[in-house]
Amino acid sequence: MPVIPTPEEIQYMEDHIDESLAPALHISAAVAMTAATVAVILRFLARRKTESGLGGDDYCLFLGYFFYMSYMIALEYDTKWGLGRHVILLVDARSLVINTYVCIAFYVFGMATIKTSILLLYHRIFPNQTFRKALLVLGALIFAWAMAAFFLSILTCVPVESSWDITIQGRCINYGTVTLVIGIFNILMDFIILVYPMPMLWKLQMPRRRKILLSFAFGAGSIACVVSIARLFYAQRVESTYDTTWDNVWAAMLSGLEMCTAIVACCTVTYRPLIERIFGTGGTGKSGSKASLSRDKGTHSKQGWSEISNCGSSRLLRLVLGSWHLHLLA
Repeated sequence: MPVIPTPEEIQYMEDHIDESLAPALHISAAVAMTAATVAVILRFLARRKTESGLGGDDYCLFLGYFFYMSYMIALEYDTKWGLGRHVILLVDARSLVINTYVCIAFYVFGMATIKTSILLLYHRIFPNQTFRKALLVLGALIFAWAMAAFFLSILTCVPVESSWDITIQGRCINYGTVTLVIGIFNILMDFIILVYPMPMLWKLQMPRRRKILLSFAFGAGSIACVVSIARLFYAQRVESTYDTTWDNVWAAMLSGLEMCTAIVACCTVTYRPLIERIFGTGGTGKSGSKASLSRDKGTHSKQGWSEISNCGSSRLLRLVLGSWHLHLLA
């Protein structure tokens, strides 16, 4: 349930009425969206330099990028109704809550598609059938996580209208606990996805130096895990804030940063053809790829490497009760 501010807290917000986190949100969004866009463009160019070309993992990543951009645009639009300002300046609680639900959908399904893209990349790289069956299990877990995160977030209060209309009596669950459980499960999945392919990677027939570099490339996804942990720290505190439109900006921005770092990490593994073309290390272009594939024909481990080359107080009370679902951005 929402936390009702004390008279002292109301006075604090009135004394700091001119403060705004909207500029910080705009700047961070611009930087993160630019980084994700550059990463996706470079991935597309790198794939065009390989014989295998675009695959299911690429299309899934592009879909995740679409969800990410949509999330950031919707989040930016929330500032129109008061996000980034103190809750006493809330303009339209109903519109803000509904747009928050849209943000939830884009975040959850964006993270799910990015994770699925990584699994599809593993499927291309490693031919081991047991390994691929395990990927199906992980895919099912990702789907289950996405459904649970989406519906539990949307249905925090039943009926949904009670989220912004205090005249409607509804039943609400403790969203802070829900966020904590879903967030921990999300981090565990990220850790499993990062660690699981490492033994298979070190079995590939390639120079040790390349194995180390690839391990670091895959390990770049750990940055997204760090962001997920930081996001969880802010998200699980959503139940304890009285100033939702101000305090939950950090969780919302970290959610976007989590998606951005996941996209960048997922793309960096595919950049080898571009690096070879820039530094002239050989095997550039499609002709080079064909020659490499010809030499590696019939060897599963080397085939795997070719795929790798190719992630008033009464009014205030009404405003708080109507806007507290802003915490769903977390």
